[in-house]
Amino acid sequence: MAKKTKIAVIGMGYVGIPAAALLADVEGFDVIGLQRRSKSSGWKIDALNKGECPILNEPDLPELIKRVVLEKKSFRVTDDTDILKDMDYILIDVQTPTDKETHEPLYLSLREVTATVGKKMRKGAVVALESTVAPGTTEFIVKTILEENSGMKTGEDFHLVFAYERVMVGRLINNIVNYPRIIGGITEECSKKGLWLYKHIVNEELISVSATTAEVAKVVENTY
Repeated sequence: MAKKTKIAVIGMGYVGIPAAALLADVEGFDVIGLQRRSKSSGWKIDALNKGECPILNEPDLPELIKRVVLEKKSFRVTDDTDILKDMDYILIDVQTPTDKETHEPLYLSLREVTATVGKKMRKGAVVALESTVAPGTTEFIVKTILEENSGMKTGEDFHLVFAYERVMVGRLINNIVNYPRIIGGITEECSKKGLWLYKHIVNEELISVSATTAEVAKVVENTY
């Protein structure tokens, strides 16, 4: 039997749930969603593990979740961060809200999650940041935290890409599958690793650029 590609998706929200479900529908992929058992979102763990979709009025998503959870058994959700130790790919999909007064991004959750990933990930893992962030965040914040907590070097011991999603309620699946995707790697090898993953769920062109260029593209896209 061929070895399965193990993927963790951190954050079961509008970005993480559809991404995890689509990846779990790929033959040979085994996906685990990671979600904190908080008062506001902890209920999603049990709901998803029953094959139920926590997001309402989203075409194709309920059927997809039911299939990958109950039939294929290729997707489950947990709050146990130790699962990160075995993952080939780790997607970070946590919220990055902005300060109401200064409009500056608040990265508390992102920093905490990234530190946990750094402490737990194995050598050779590929980390993909999908959360919306300001230009420079992947290289100067996420990369630094991962290296400090893992003792490993980006592009040699592990790989890091920024691969933002277009979140539009009512079109979550469509916007992942049917739009070109920009993959921003810290190194060329990082980009190659990212391109390999996303080619399985994106039907349109995959564009390889630097991480910061990808972040700038996301900011410009959000502006318009």
